[in-house]
Amino acid sequence: MKVKRYKYILVFLLFSVLSAKAEERKIFQLNGDFFSGLKTKESNITTIDPLYNERRSFSGYQFINILQDKKIDYKKYDIITFIAKDDFKISIPISFIDKYKPFLAIKDNTLKNKMDWQDVRDGGRVINGGPYYLMWEEEKKVQNEYWAFGVVKLQFSSFKEAFGASIPKDTSKKNIMQGFQVYQETCSACHSMNLIGGQLGLEMNVPKNFSEYYTAEYIKAYTKSPTSFRANAKMPPVKISDEQFSNFFLYLKEMKENKLCNNDFTCQNLMDTKLLKK
Repeated sequence: MKVKRYKYILVFLLFSVLSAKAEERKIFQLNGDFFSGLKTKESNITTIDPLYNERRSFSGYQFINILQDKKIDYKKYDIITFIAKDDFKISIPISFIDKYKPFLAIKDNTLKNKMDWQDVRDGGRVINGGPYYLMWEEEKKVQNEYWAFGVVKLQFSSFKEAFGASIPKDTSKKNIMQGFQVYQETCSACHSMNLIGGQLGLEMNVPKNFSEYYTAEYIKAYTKSPTSFRANAKMPPVKISDEQFSNFFLYLKEMKENKLCNNDFTCQNLMDTKLLKK
């Protein structure tokens, strides 16, 4: 059975209100300096991953061993975010590290051309797994949205730091929170909400909310087949149910009433401030 993320959102929202944790986020650049001096030995994993979608063998490291070698006290945090070279972001509950055996791949062993990674087309873009690809030994228990390829950074943070202004103010509305779940699972890796999330796609709420210039019907049709609207669209098709989309659109309209900024000047200043903090 795939992991049900909704229960984690509810748990973390409650935790973020009650917890006395005040750990500041930490960011690690995955480069030669980060991996120097590792005691953990390189090993292999054979799996069917969602990028290449066939059984392959990869070289890499048990992720928990990397954290232990680097003396990263990951249990002090709620969320680990894997940030890709194109700013694609996958945020994962810290509890997954102990439960589902993450593996950080550094090379595809099946390639015969002395290359570490094979390029594939995803929508209108060409991507590959490198330089680092987060995989899971418990592959059948972890849904595809939690496999992170092209990783170059790690970020450890609290739930509120990770999701911040994208969390609805009223967390008691079930449909709104389920819509927030849809956003987090299928949109936030590329799109931001109130400037929180990925930067590969369009910002969804500020200064104008998607629902202010797109109808629900248009958004639904576009997400199902982006290339039907735009040639060479980078966005891949999104597979969600009608109920999930309805909840997402409710969440979208809810966030329209909770904007972080309302004009391009203020939003740009906020973005510039965020860039300075990186």
